[in-house]
Amino acid sequence: MKAYATGDSSIPAGVFVKGVVVSNTKNEAAGNYRLQDATGGIQLRFTTTANPDAATGDSLTVTVGGLALSIFNGGLQVSNITAVTKSGTGIITPSLQPLQR
Repeated sequence: MKAYATGDSSIPAGVFVKGVVVSNTKNEAAGNYRLQDATGGIQLRFTTTANPDAATGDSLTVTVGGLALSIFNGGLQVSNITAVTKSGTGIITPSLQPLQR
């Protein structure tokens, strides 16, 4: 995972993230999910109309291009997401490496 500088950064158009849901709205605020892949994790905040209603273990492909990447409570997040596709299910081994900034 690339180091992240402080402050909001705009994500270039055409970028998406794909990962496995490790925490969903049962553990988070409505519309909030945490995705993880083999390289790390990210907090995703969906708009009400785009909420994927995904369960832990679901794989999601999320369009994040044009949105802001920021830090919230020490973790990376993207907010106001409107485009998501469930792309199957998966198993992820939790990463024990600290977030690089």
